[in-house]
Amino acid sequence: MRPRETRSIHGHNSEINRAGLGESRVIIRRVIPARYPNYPYLPPEVYPECGPLGRTMDESNQVYRGVRRIFADLGLDSDNLGTLQWNPLGEYVSPGQRVVIKPNWVLHANQDDGSIDSLVTHTSIIRAVMDYLVIALRGDGAIEIADAPLQNCDFDVLVRRTMIADVVTDYRQRFSGITFSIMDLRKTTLQTRDLQVVGIARQLTQSGDPRGYSMIDLAHESMLSDIHHRFKRFRVANYDHRLMHEHHNEDKHEYMVSNSILSADFMVNLPKLKFHIKAGVTAALKNLVGINGHKEYLPHHTNSSPDRGGDQYWQRSRLKPLINRIYDDHWMHVNDRSQFGNMVSAIVLRILRKASAVVDGDRMYDGAWSGNDTIPRTTLDLNHALYFYDLVENGLSERPLRKVLHIVDGVIAGDGYGPLRPGATPAGVLLGGWNPLTIDVCVARLIGLNPMMVPLLNHGLTHARSRLNPMQLEVGDIAVADGGSGVRSTDMRRLAFRIPREWKAVVDRD
Repeated sequence: MRPRETRSIHGHNSEINRAGLGESRVIIRRVIPARYPNYPYLPPEVYPECGPLGRTMDESNQVYRGVRRIFADLGLDSDNLGTLQWNPLGEYVSPGQRVVIKPNWVLHANQDDGSIDSLVTHTSIIRAVMDYLVIALRGDGAIEIADAPLQNCDFDVLVRRTMIADVVTDYRQRFSGITFSIMDLRKTTLQTRDLQVVGIARQLTQSGDPRGYSMIDLAHESMLSDIHHRFKRFRVANYDHRLMHEHHNEDKHEYMVSNSILSADFMVNLPKLKFHIKAGVTAALKNLVGINGHKEYLPHHTNSSPDRGGDQYWQRSRLKPLINRIYDDHWMHVNDRSQFGNMVSAIVLRILRKASAVVDGDRMYDGAWSGNDTIPRTTLDLNHALYFYDLVENGLSERPLRKVLHIVDGVIAGDGYGPLRPGATPAGVLLGGWNPLTIDVCVARLIGLNPMMVPLLNHGLTHARSRLNPMQLEVGDIAVADGGSGVRSTDMRRLAFRIPREWKAVVDRD
C-alpha cells in the first residue's frame, strides 16, 4: 500500500533567517575529560537562564557546558547572554510550536561488543538541548525525538538503554503544557535472533510516522541522475532490490520522507561522530538519511566492480557475482520461505563469503570502501529534500525552506569499522553549526581524511546540483571557532582515529 501523502506543509513563501546554509562557520568545543555524565544529566552549575527549570547541579557534566557554549559561540541571543533572559533558541522557536530532535539511533547494540557510547547520540546531549527548547517554548508546544533506525534495531531496547524514556517522563511531569514524544519513523522492521546472522528473520510492517510520509521525487534534480543508467544494480543490504527499482529508475528518484520532520517548525540534528565504512564520515549530512521511513528508497551501492560500472567492491571477483545472485534471491523470498529454508540460504552465503575472503583477499561486499559513489548521492538527495523541497510546487526551491541546527556528539566517537561496529575513542569534541556540509568537512579533517577525496564531501562542495555550498567555499575557506579561538579548517588539531584499510587512499597526508 502506498503511504499517504500530506501536502501544503510548507509553502513557497516560507521565511528563512540567518539560520541558513550561508552561515558556514563551525563551532568546536572540547569536552575534558572526554566522558559522559550520569543520569539525570543535570547542568554543572546554576546558570541564570536555567532558574525556571528548577534544577540541582552535577559539576561533572562538561557535556552540558559544551552544548551551552556552542549556543553562545554561534551568537544566539548574544545581548542577553549571562542573564535570566538569555533564550538562545528563542529567535527560531516560539510558544505553541513543534520541534523535532533527530538523534543518531542507528542500532540498539554495537555489533562488536554490545556497547552504545560510540554508537548512538548520548542522551546527556539530547537533554541539554531539551532544556533550551523548553525555555524557548515557555510552557506551550511540543518536543518530539524521532529517528528511523536500521530495520533490525530493537527500538524498545534502544529506548531503555539510552534512558531517553526516563528523561521524557521527567519532563512530562515538570512541564505539563509541553507535549513530549519518542517516535520510531520506520515502516519496516526485521525480527532476528542474532544480528550477525543474515536472514534468520522476518520482515514486519509497522505504522511508522503517525503523520504519514510525503513521496518526494527529485527526478532529474537528484544527485543519482548522473548514474541512473545503473539503477537495475542499485542495492541496499537486507531488502528486496525489486522494490528499490520502483522508486529509483530512469524516470524518477523517489524518497519517502517523514511528515513529522517536514512539518516541524524547527529541527535540531544531533548526529554521532563516527567513521562510516561506506561514506567515510557519518555526522550531520549522513544522519539526515534517517528522515526517510523505508530503506528500500535508499540506494547504498551499485553492484559489481568499477571496471564493470559498479562500486560494490574494488576489484573483479569470481565469487562475488554468485554471492550477489544468491543474496538477491534470499531477500526476494525471505518472507515466503520457511525458517529452515532461510537458514540454509544464510549458511550458504556465509560459506561463500568466507571463500571469497580467501580468494579475493578482502571482505568487501556492500560498497564498504572509498570508491562508493552511490550512498554519497543518496545522502545529499535527502539533505536537499529536507532543506529545499517545496511540497506545494513539488520541486526544489531556490532557497532553504526549513531551519535545522546541528550539534555533533563526538565526546566518545566511533572509529574503525563504523557505523555499526565502531571502536570507542575518547575524542572529547562537540561540533555545532547551521551548515551540515561545512560541519562534515571539519569532521573529515579532524579524523584525518582529505575532504576533497571523500565523494560525499566532494560532491557537496563542487557538484553543479549541490545546494549546500551557496557561498562556493573551498575547504580552506571554512571558518572554525575551536574553543573560542578562530582557526581555518585546515589548521585544526587532529584526533587519534583508526582508519580502515579500505579508506587509506583518502587519508590526508598533509
